[in-house]
Amino acid sequence: MVVRAIPKKAAPKTGLRSLEDAVENVLVKEGDEAASRVLQQEGKRIAGQVEEGLDVIPKKLEYPQPKQDWWQDELAEKGTVTLYHGADESRLKSIFQKGLLPDERGKTFLTPDADTGFGYASMTGGEKDFRKAGAKARHNPEENRAVLHLEIPKDYLEKYLSPNQTSKLSVDKLFSPEAQKSFQPYDFKNNQPYYSLTELSFDGPIPAEFIVGYSKKPMIKKGAVKKETGGSLVSRNPYSTTSRKRGRG
Repeated sequence: MVVRAIPKKAAPKTGLRSLEDAVENVLVKEGDEAASRVLQQEGKRIAGQVEEGLDVIPKKLEYPQPKQDWWQDELAEKGTVTLYHGADESRLKSIFQKGLLPDERGKTFLTPDADTGFGYASMTGGEKDFRKAGAKARHNPEENRAVLHLEIPKDYLEKYLSPNQTSKLSVDKLFSPEAQKSFQPYDFKNNQPYYSLTELSFDGPIPAEFIVGYSKKPMIKKGAVKKETGGSLVSRNPYSTTSRKRGRG
């Protein structure tokens, strides 16, 4: 975390300069004992201001590769499972302060797949505002999207994982015994990572303490690779069955 710099012209009203002025005024009027009291009081107040001024943006991490293991095995081994949540980058500070707040149904959503989270981050202003905007809604540019990385503890997951998951696809791919037995990191039938478009819904908020950082998806410049190299990357939007191909940079 980084402490915000205080502009020089604001110094007479804040920080050490204001403390010096307060003590000097009291010292002249009331003497040493009163000045000492003011020193203690003002010192505590200024310390609180500095604490409030901390930039609470989480640590920036590398954009993750698709999961290679069954998510429940990861949970059993680590005691936590790494999940993701996509958001407008401008909302990161607020999310890191307050955590992830539930929607009007009381649900919060995380995904085992970072690209799926990146797709959800296409909703400018968050899902609630995006849906409320209706036809006026505008998709968030890719460069403004961020993917939050969270480590969800086993006891929290067992307590707050919703018994009524909203996505049938996710129920079939994440909870059925058959899926666990046949799990492979890549879904060759649908030509995408296994966890693509899956999500876990929780009842209530997700505390900020579970957020370990965020990442930005590397942007791929158009024409960065010639067509004959054969390299391509499929970027999927969770709200669409279509996909678009891009050259791999």
